[in-house]
Amino acid sequence: MEVHSQGQLTQRPSISRGGRWFFRAALLLFAGVTLWSAAKVVQFNPTDYVAWQNDWTVATHCIESGTSPCAGISKFPPAYLLNAGLVGSVEGADRSVLGAINLLSLLVPVFACVWLWGIPRAASAIYPYAAAVTLSPLPVFYILSGALELQSAVFSGLYLGAFVLVLEDPRLSKGKVPALLLVLSGLIFPLYKDTIAPMAGLACILLLWLHRQRLKQWWQTVDGRYVLLRALLLASAPVICSVAILIAYNAFRYNTPIPLGYVEEARQTLPSLGKSAEFLAGSLFSPNGGALVFWAFPMAVALIGWRLEGWAPRRSALMGGAALLLLSVVSFARWWAPFGWDSWGDRLLIPPALALMVAALITLRPREAVKGVVQDRGPGVVRVGTALLGLALVFCSALYAAAPHFSPAGQAMPDSLWPGPACARMQQAIPEQALAEGMAFWKGQIYYECARERMLHIPAPRAR
Repeated sequence: MEVHSQGQLTQRPSISRGGRWFFRAALLLFAGVTLWSAAKVVQFNPTDYVAWQNDWTVATHCIESGTSPCAGISKFPPAYLLNAGLVGSVEGADRSVLGAINLLSLLVPVFACVWLWGIPRAASAIYPYAAAVTLSPLPVFYILSGALELQSAVFSGLYLGAFVLVLEDPRLSKGKVPALLLVLSGLIFPLYKDTIAPMAGLACILLLWLHRQRLKQWWQTVDGRYVLLRALLLASAPVICSVAILIAYNAFRYNTPIPLGYVEEARQTLPSLGKSAEFLAGSLFSPNGGALVFWAFPMAVALIGWRLEGWAPRRSALMGGAALLLLSVVSFARWWAPFGWDSWGDRLLIPPALALMVAALITLRPREAVKGVVQDRGPGVVRVGTALLGLALVFCSALYAAAPHFSPAGQAMPDSLWPGPACARMQQAIPEQALAEGMAFWKGQIYYECARERMLHIPAPRAR
């Protein structure tokens, strides 16, 4: 269906049933080959794991001995503590358990879709999401990993998507599945990062402002006000409870409600505004895993798959997710390691970028139900130029995702982290100079030269 300026729906050509089945089979084959290749090159990525793996043991000891503050716990938020407890509960299988938890988190949106729509309807929406994740850099580096950004991303996306569903129809807050998703995800997602709740809150405020006319109509009746207040309570109360847990956890560790570990690290390593501008540009445009190169291909896979299956993401979910992503890019540009230090690509942008995809997934609706006005997209030459630019970006993104599959196991990330002479100099300086200077080292010229070299590096396969 197509919407014209008069708001009327007219029939538009759609892909045939045979064409859809061919696309599904091709995508399934491509994803299967990718998983087979990933299984041959994947290795455990210990990013952050060494820092937080003993948190549960240390916290338990502090509680039993009555020690306060509980020194020895890492700077990471409570979700890492819970993961440490789960991983430590299985003797000698910590890596496999952690990989299983990360993988299960990626399947949570699948269960949410089935919960929302039932299996038959959900199937055509789920497989483009599954294919997009499979064909992204995530399986090789971030499932069997000590980095928990995948978990953070999923629950952030579920919250944002459930918020959109309830915002567009506040009646869904009355004992329906979106309300339950809103409550559960609202309790969980802030526990992964101290800054995620404020940024998600700003994104939600933007959505409230964009829907202000519809909300005013609801507010004009007694029943409407009751429904809106109930929806607001369901959206805010779980997040407030989760933030209270964060504050209590900080008090347990530091005897102060603020995340002292992060605050002190940020104070000592805060980059200048000029350096932050460079970090901002790198986070978006770096060929070594900036947001565009990292996510263009998997996002295209998801959007094309949904379109061919007759689904359309809700504009509110896309705008809310984009706002969360933009706020994250700007915030992390003020951090000394905007990519997250040991990472393949920009690890710190995985939560907002994947959250956008998850929010779009659980708020999908049939394209025929989309009403509105189609805006003029400009002259044909502009449309063609935009399409060619998009295709070039998707192609570069696909090459970036494919590079580790054509390199020896465990080699792609070191090549990305130590790509040239500037990083070689930093690697030589770390044992002595970094130890002597402390956190000041990460605000010095040696580190900044390596950070720039990393952002300008173009990953390429290395012969096995």
